[in-house]
Formats: sequence, C-alpha cells, structure tokens
Amino acid sequence: MANSGQDKRLDEFVADLKARGFTDYLIRRYGPDADCKYHSDNWEGRYLLLEGSVTLEIAGKFQHFTAGDTYAMAAQTLHREVFGAQGGNLVVARRRLENLPFNELDDAVSLKS
Repeated sequence: MANSGQDKRLDEFVADLKARGFTDYLIRRYGPDADCKYHSDNWEGRYLLLEGSVTLEIAGKFQHFTAGDTYAMAAQTLHREVFGAQGGNLVVARRRLENLPFNELDDAVSLKS
C-alpha cells in the first residue's frame, strides 16, 4: 500500500508525464523474482518503481533500480526486467507514437485533460 511519500512521488511523476505528452499510466504489481522475458513495446515508456527492486537489461547491459527510481525507454527497445525477491510495484506510463499501433488498457488511468 502506498504511503504519503509514495503518493507525493507519484503525483510529481504524473505531473511530469502530462507535461511531456504521455497519454496514460497504470500500476502493475510483480511477484517475487518475476522475469519479464525479452520483449519490446510499441510505445515510449517512462517508469517509476514504487516498491521493491528491478534489474533492467538492454543489449547485455544491466541497470538496477530500487523504490523511488525512475527510468525511460524508447519504443521498440528490446529489453528484459527481472524483479527482486520482494517483487515490485511499477508505474508504467506510455506515450503513443503515431506510426505504431497502440492498444488501450482497461486498467490505465487517462492523463488526457
């Protein structure tokens, strides 16, 4: 469950998303040691880790993130995320690129004003 520090961080993150033209976001819970096998997405992404830890692998390079960290990823970047022993709560924000298909997510929060 989010605390006031997480709520403030999420509010700041969402304000930045709106300013940068992102369309929606959702919070996904990943279980312990969850491995999001190599994949790519058809949208530009920004991410905020609310709880837990995750290691991001892109082109054989690894970056480790803990609660409160953010990262960004260009569309169609082949990557893999592996969550730590505690799993994680990850805010996933998307910005559509005009030339790529974009499916709406039922559980996403719209950022359209």
